[in-house]
Amino acid sequence: IEVELRENQDLLVGIRVKVGDDVYEDSAATRLRPLVRALS
Repeated sequence: IEVELRENQDLLVGIRVKVGDDVYEDSAATRLRPLVRALS
């Protein structure tokens, strides 16, 4: 299992977890995007 902390283009820290061939990405940006879309 490989866990990587990185900064994405939105300057928010994201977490990338690699388990075998599967990659799970999560970041504050991906969580906020739907909310921003709903409010705009």
